[in-house]
Amino acid sequence: MVAINSVTPIVNTTSAALSSNITLVFDAAVNPSAVNLDTIKVNGSISGKFSGTFSFTNKNKTVVFDPAVDFHVGEEITLTVSTQVQDTSGNFTSLSM
Repeated sequence: MVAINSVTPIVNTTSAALSSNITLVFDAAVNPSAVNLDTIKVNGSISGKFSGTFSFTNKNKTVVFDPAVDFHVGEEITLTVSTQVQDTSGNFTSLSM
C-alpha cells in the first residue's frame, strides 16, 4: 500500500501563506490518473470546496495541489485523501486523512 509521508503546509499551522499550495509526499510513485478533485478533496471553512490543479514531481511521489483561488485569512483547511488514490502498481493508499 502507498502511504503519505508528509504534508505541507504542516498540519494545524497558523502561519501558512494565503497563496500556499498543498504538497503531499508519498512513499511510492502515485498513478496520476488516480488523483483528481474526487480522490483528494480540499475544503475551506470560509470558501467551501476548492477547485484547482494537481501536478506531480519527484517521479510522481510528490503531488502538489494549486488552488484556483487563494485561501482566506483565518480559514481552516480540511484535506481529505481517499483510499482510492493508487500507486503505479495499483496499490491503494493505506489511510484517509
